[in-house]
Amino acid sequence: MNRLELLYGYQKTESGLKVYADMHHVNQNTMTRWIRQFLLHGLAGVRHRSFNHRCSLNTKIEAVKEYQAGFPGEKIIEKYDIRSLSQLKQWSIQYNNDELKTKSRKRVRKSAAARKNSNSTKRIIYWNGNLFR
Repeated sequence: MNRLELLYGYQKTESGLKVYADMHHVNQNTMTRWIRQFLLHGLAGVRHRSFNHRCSLNTKIEAVKEYQAGFPGEKIIEKYDIRSLSQLKQWSIQYNNDELKTKSRKRVRKSAAARKNSNSTKRIIYWNGNLFR
């Protein structure tokens, strides 16, 4: 079942959220997040993102300052379109440690020749005294 089907089914049932989530092997907090995202953003809110949503450094700093000033986290993630409260908390920790950045590290892609050379070397691995190649 996809997210939208689960939300539709929950809307039609008389069961409580916890019971419905348990019946479908979904965490109650996850269902709550999907409901909130659906109410805020409609279908786009429950669609699985195939890429990470990136925020500018200024947006992150503004959100963190509001969070540290005592504004409710739920209101801040709604205002700045942040996917979760845990992301806001992580930014707050990074801000306090002077490590808040715009983007995470970029993955460096090796050239085809470099990938071929690294894959062609034999690796020897010992597992519980056995030798694997």
